[in-house]
Amino acid sequence: MKIENKSVLLGIWKDKITAEQLVEVSKSLENIDDTKLENFMLLPLKSPKLAFALSLCFGVVGIDRFYLGDKILGILKALCFLLIFVFAIIMLIMLGSSGTSTNHVITMIVCIIIFYSITLVWYILDIFLVFRKSKKINFNVINKELSR
Repeated sequence: MKIENKSVLLGIWKDKITAEQLVEVSKSLENIDDTKLENFMLLPLKSPKLAFALSLCFGVVGIDRFYLGDKILGILKALCFLLIFVFAIIMLIMLGSSGTSTNHVITMIVCIIIFYSITLVWYILDIFLVFRKSKKINFNVINKELSR
């Protein structure tokens, strides 16, 4: 492969994979000829920046995981959000009714706080996990093409 073509590809990929992966890919590209270059230019790579932004803005409902193709985790995140929302509405209804005992309300509030805290920790950790996973997915896509 010509040096300038290799540099162009590595320039495109520098934000899509980690630095260590870029070094590994660079070594593998030395054995690739120019006829296969188009295949590498058209690889469907995920944008780690977009994955991070989706995770930051809409990660609580799982859109970031759907973007990466993790449908099950996306559904779980959406269900957790929905469950918190439903519990909050039920709690508001119970607070509005005069027949609800204080113990029931306190128990429900504690349950919501615990569940919300767990979901919040998952959401915050997942922001960084989604960013790293997008780069891992891209590396796997590139390696799959290199092995053809």
